[in-house]
Amino acid sequence: MANRKRHPAWNKGLPKNKQPMFGKKHSKKTKFKISQSEKGKKVSEETKKKIGLSYVKTEKRLKQITELGRAGKGDNSPNWKGGKSRAYKNGYYSIEYRK
Repeated sequence: MANRKRHPAWNKGLPKNKQPMFGKKHSKKTKFKISQSEKGKKVSEETKKKIGLSYVKTEKRLKQITELGRAGKGDNSPNWKGGKSRAYKNGYYSIEYRK
């Protein structure tokens, strides 16, 4: 985040573990203060249009989404173990199997 004069933030480029809030969480009191400071801010019409346009689903984006969905199914899934299923699904723990 940069200040109003477009200077880079002082912590820009620091490694993740050197960031001042790394591994910490805001307290409820601090979250409340941040929430109160953000309430009532006016957003310009230009900004509203930009936000709206960023969510528009174009044909290209819809195609990408469907391809991503297909890429992780079946044999391509990272959890696929070659058709092996759990023992309880195969009836291994059933009474009939034990006999």
